Amino acid sequence: MTKHNKKYKILVVDDNEANRYILHDHLVELGYFPQIADCGINALKQIEVSSPDLILLDILMPGMSGFDVLEKLKENEKWRLIPVIINSALDDMDKIIKGVELGADDYLIKPCNTQLLNARLKSCLEKKELHDKEIRHRRQLEKANNVIKRQNRLLTTANSTKDKFINIASHDLRSPLSIISLCSELILRRTKPGSSLSDRDYDMLEKIQSTSILMGGILNDFLDYQSIASGKLSIDITNVNLGRLATEVAELYEPLSKDKNISFAYSFETDLPEVSGDAKRIKQVIGNYMGNAIKFSPGNTTVTCYLEQKDDSIRFVIEDEGPGVPKNERDKLFKEFSNISNRPTHNESSSGLGLSIVRNLIEQQNGSTGATFPNKNGSVFWFKLPLAVCQTLNASTPKMKN
Repeated sequence: MTKHNKKYKILVVDDNEANRYILHDHLVELGYFPQIADCGINALKQIEVSSPDLILLDILMPGMSGFDVLEKLKENEKWRLIPVIINSALDDMDKIIKGVELGADDYLIKPCNTQLLNARLKSCLEKKELHDKEIRHRRQLEKANNVIKRQNRLLTTANSTKDKFINIASHDLRSPLSIISLCSELILRRTKPGSSLSDRDYDMLEKIQSTSILMGGILNDFLDYQSIASGKLSIDITNVNLGRLATEVAELYEPLSKDKNISFAYSFETDLPEVSGDAKRIKQVIGNYMGNAIKFSPGNTTVTCYLEQKDDSIRFVIEDEGPGVPKNERDKLFKEFSNISNRPTHNESSSGLGLSIVRNLIEQQNGSTGATFPNKNGSVFWFKLPLAVCQTLNASTPKMKN
C-alpha cells in the first residue's frame, strides 16, 4: 500500500456500506486521503466542516439523492467548483447523463475499476488545479490593477494639487510679495540708520506684517494639506486655555482689520475651563476664521469674536457683516479647493484649502465645526472643543464629605 496523499481529500458518498469501503480501500491504495459519508445529508454536513478536493457521489440514495446533493453543491458559491464524479450502474445511463447535465465533471460505472478510477481522479484534479491557478492569477492581476488604479488616482490628485499650487504661487503670492518688496524699499530709502520712523513708515511696516501673515497662511495651508493627505499631520493634545490663545491670535490680526477700516471687536474670557486640544493647531484655526472674516468684510463693518461654554465643550464664535455665502454654495464650505463666488473685498489671496484644513484639525481634536447665515448679510462661523478630561471627571464625580 502507498502512503496517503493528504494533498487530495476525496469524499465518498454512498449509502451502500460495501461500496463505501471498496472505494475507501482503492483510494488508500492509490495514495489519496479518503473521507466517508453514508447519505446526502451527512455529505453536505461534512463538506460544510471541511471542503474536499473531489467528491465520488452515488446517484441512487434514499432520502436525498445524488441529484439533490449535486444541485445543492452547484447552488453554493463556496462548493460550486469542487469536482464531482458520479458513480452508478451501467443500466442507469440516463441517470448518468442527467448527472452530467446537472454539473458533474465525470462518471464511473459500478463496479469500479481501480485503474479507471485513478485516471478519472487525476484528470478531474488536474483540471481543478489549472482552474484554481487561473483564478489565483486573475485575482493577483485584479489586485495589481487596483494598486495601479489607486496609484494613478494619487498621481492625478498630486498633479492637480501641484497645478493649483503653481497657479496660486504665480498669481496670488506675486501680488503680496510685490507689496512687501515695495514697502520695504520705501522704508529703506526714507530711513537712515539711527533715525526714527515716521507714521507712514509704521503704516508700511504694519502692511508688511499683515501681508506676510496672508502669504504665510497660504503656504501653511498647502503644507498642512499635504500632511493631512499623507496621514503625517501631528496633533499634540494637552489642556489649553482657549481664551488666552484667542486673544494672542486676535492681536496679530488687528493690523489687518485696521488696514481695511473694519472694527474688530473681541473679548475672550480667560477664566473659562480649559479645553482638550493642540494649542498650535487651535491658534491656526482661529487665525483662519479671523483672516476669512476680515478678508470678506467690506470697510466700515464690524467683526465680532467671543467664546461660550455649552455643556461639556467651549465654542469659539466669529460673526461678520460681509455678504455671507449664497445658499447654493454653502455645501462647498469646509471642502478642499472650494472657492465660492464671493471674493475678498480687497482682492486678497486664498488657497481654497483653509476651511477644509480647519474641519480636519478640529475633528482630529474630537471637536466639530459649522457655520450659519442670518437672514441679513453676514456669516457666523464656529468651532467647539471638549473640556479637558480631568475637569470633566471632576465635575461629574461627587465630592466626599469629611
